[in-house]
Order: sequence, then structure tokens, then C-alpha cells
Amino acid sequence: MKRVLIAGLLLLTACPGHAGRSIVIDLEQRTATIRWTLEGSDPGDYRTIVEDYVEGDALNKEHPGWTIDAKRLEPVGEELHGVAELSWKAAGDVGITRAARAGYALRFCPAAHEMVKAANAHARTPSGCVLWKEGVKVLRIETVTRDNEGRRSLLEWYEADETRV
Repeated sequence: MKRVLIAGLLLLTACPGHAGRSIVIDLEQRTATIRWTLEGSDPGDYRTIVEDYVEGDALNKEHPGWTIDAKRLEPVGEELHGVAELSWKAAGDVGITRAARAGYALRFCPAAHEMVKAANAHARTPSGCVLWKEGVKVLRIETVTRDNEGRRSLLEWYEADETRV
């Protein structure tokens, strides 16, 4: 399992409006925490995230191999973050396969609308993927969205939401 490609686990593109993600993957525990910086253009974007992703089962439907252990919204400074804590049983459940480049065991390629801002990786490919050598146990990745023009933090709608507990 140490010679893998991280793919399906990290391709969460259906979640409306995010400025980037922070991803921490523990390969030994088979757990991950994904934190999205949420953005939108109107209150409807906020409602979609709450109803479909936080209260609903959109993450489970989009990623049936995951066990969603927790999901929540968290205000952080001037931003609203969506957080998912998850686990999986088999490597294939989260799109983990062997890496193709010699000398490296793990690879992450961001979604087309993202680029890797930072990672604890050992190398970066010309196409923007990041690579880890054998023996790594925890992967840390930060991405940014290439085009988020016209969107802003969903924090104001979160703060105005009288239905949240």
C-alpha cells in the first residue's frame, strides 16, 4: 500500500465554490481530513453546502468508498471552512494505485481548476502533480482554485443563519 497514487480521494470538485483545500492523509490509519475554504456568490450557495453536504449525503453519494466520520462548518478568521473527516477500508475505495514515476511511491494531481500551493512532497512534475518517496506516512497538501472571480467567503451567510445549532 505504500506505493500508491492518490486520486479519487482528493477530487472533490462537486462541492460548490471553494477557494482551495487543505488535505491531511494518514496512510497507516487510513484516515483523512479535508478542509475547504468555502466561497460563493449568494445565499443559495451557502444553503446548498448546508443542505447537500453538511446535513445531506452528497459526499457519501459522490464517494461511496469513504466512511464519513464527521463533517461540519467552521468559521476561521474571515473565512468559512467545510471540514470532512473520513476513513476507508481498501486502497481502491479512495483511488489509491501505484505511482508511475521511478523513485517515487505516491502522487497527487490536483483537479483541473486547482493548483498545488504547498505540500510535504519530495518533487513536483511539470504538470503540477506532487510526488512522495517510499516510506511517507502522512501526506499534507494545500491547493488553491485557479478562478474564483465574483465569489466571496460564505461566512456572512453562516453568521446570519438562525437555523444552525
